[in-house]
Amino acid sequence: ICGTVVFYGAISQLILLHKSKHRTIFVGLTLMACTIGFPIILGFFNFTYSQTQPLFAWLFTPFPFAVFAEGYNTQQIVLGILGQWLAITIVSGQISRNLKIAGRSESYDALKASR
Repeated sequence: ICGTVVFYGAISQLILLHKSKHRTIFVGLTLMACTIGFPIILGFFNFTYSQTQPLFAWLFTPFPFAVFAEGYNTQQIVLGILGQWLAITIVSGQISRNLKIAGRSESYDALKASR
């Protein structure tokens, strides 16, 4: 669950960096879609909690504990956790890049105005 919370938080921060009037609404809708929509999509494609189907996809939902309730494959669990942390790393890198660009442009504008 912690990986999912961190992933959703990173996505929220990335959206909040954009210069839009309705960015808080976009964050709310995105979090709702991730929280509610992803399990519905998995259910639609018949990704159930069974040994024959990849369980790691359920680790990206708010309900990862169901994977552990069933007989689980350790390799799939490790793969899911590594996938979560890879996604968190990619989104965090994008946030850092956007912050550098935003800071550079504000510094440039401040130096340009002082001349």
